[in-house]
Amino acid sequence: MVILNTEVETEKKPDYPWEEAAYCVCSQVLEQEGFPYDGEVELLLTTPEEIRAMNREHRDTDRVTDVLSFPMLD
Repeated sequence: MVILNTEVETEKKPDYPWEEAAYCVCSQVLEQEGFPYDGEVELLLTTPEEIRAMNREHRDTDRVTDVLSFPMLD
């Protein structure tokens, strides 16, 4: 089972049921990887400026990117 938490920091949102699609993708990835635990995914839709700031802060890379991911397991 996967718990999907979403947050939207932008006014521009996809015009399809994106939360349902994200849940299906996350569930399938965990299943295909044989992940033996319940999973929790945090999904943030944000602006290019904000993701650039996050990329700079966490990766020392000053540019926009499509995706940033951070593991929660040690």
